[in-house]
Amino acid sequence: MPPIAQPQPQVSCNPQSSSPQISGIAWLQPLQDVHCQTPTPRTATRSFPGDNLVFEARKKGTGWFCTPKENYDFDIGSPHAFIGSRIVEPGSNDSMIFVYIKNGILIGQLTIPPEAWQRCGFPPSPHSRSISLKYLDSSQILGLLNLSVRTFQVLTVHCVSVDAVFASASENPELRAGDSILQVRGEDGSIAVNIDARIIPAIRGF
Repeated sequence: MPPIAQPQPQVSCNPQSSSPQISGIAWLQPLQDVHCQTPTPRTATRSFPGDNLVFEARKKGTGWFCTPKENYDFDIGSPHAFIGSRIVEPGSNDSMIFVYIKNGILIGQLTIPPEAWQRCGFPPSPHSRSISLKYLDSSQILGLLNLSVRTFQVLTVHCVSVDAVFASASENPELRAGDSILQVRGEDGSIAVNIDARIIPAIRGF
């Protein structure tokens, strides 16, 4: 049984950031801001995280564009930047790992183990082989990658049960003791974020 979620200090940030991290944050923040709003048909990155993202020059201009997950092995070699994950199919025991690569350097990583994505995922659409995430949206994934870059840590998503103290302190009025939420932790085990706006069903999505 996963441990009970308890409010704890967030993962601390390293005050000294290297050049790839600084430029990586500068490129990521505007993208995150776009996804905090409702994507429109003109949003070039609207199909993330169903598709991956690559920063490159195209006829439409230079910036972030979507690219199929099938192109993962090619796209991670982008000379500029790449954000995305490999295909994870239903029944797989693989983790879903979102990486942020800038100038060929891995600067951010968010890992979703199978025991987590099996609870917060749902079967792929007819146009994709990879499972989709129902309780983590694009802005949250980008925000967690941003936090990973800032803290120099790999972040991992867990599905945990909450106790009565946590539930009563939550801003989610529907949350009750014993309900499950997503919790993000750093490599040292400290809690980075409790995502309690959505209750995770007790039954797996698969």
